[in-house]
Amino acid sequence: MPKLAKPLSDAQVKRAKAEEKLVKLFDGHGLYLEVQPTGAKFWRFRYRQPNGKETTITFGPYPEVSLAEAREKRTEARRWLLEGLDPGQQRDQARRDSARASENTFRRIATEWHALKQKSWSPAYADNVLHRLEADVFPSCPVPFDHKRV
Repeated sequence: MPKLAKPLSDAQVKRAKAEEKLVKLFDGHGLYLEVQPTGAKFWRFRYRQPNGKETTITFGPYPEVSLAEAREKRTEARRWLLEGLDPGQQRDQARRDSARASENTFRRIATEWHALKQKSWSPAYADNVLHRLEADVFPSCPVPFDHKRV
């Protein structure tokens, strides 16, 4: 029968000191704080993938990721596991989706539009439109453009 881990407190996490060897402070349900000999602290979650293989994912460094945030991430990962999904793969997919969304910037879509329309415009008008976009529109659009919302 597995040993039940007593939940960590904020004070315990703050007081955790580096030792000669790696130290793991368990919070329960697979979540633990790993204190490395260098003094770095990382939140990690150990789980079994749907195929039965055991693996670990990192939620981030302490104090950037608080105890409460790490517990929220653990709960979300456990929900994915209950649905038969691998939390590591879900996190990687979210990163890929984010990168793909950031590729669709307004600048890129506007320049593609300009290239398509340029064939039907006079050269002077096409130059004027591109100049106006670069001078007036692109500098004020630092936020990624989501073409799905339009």
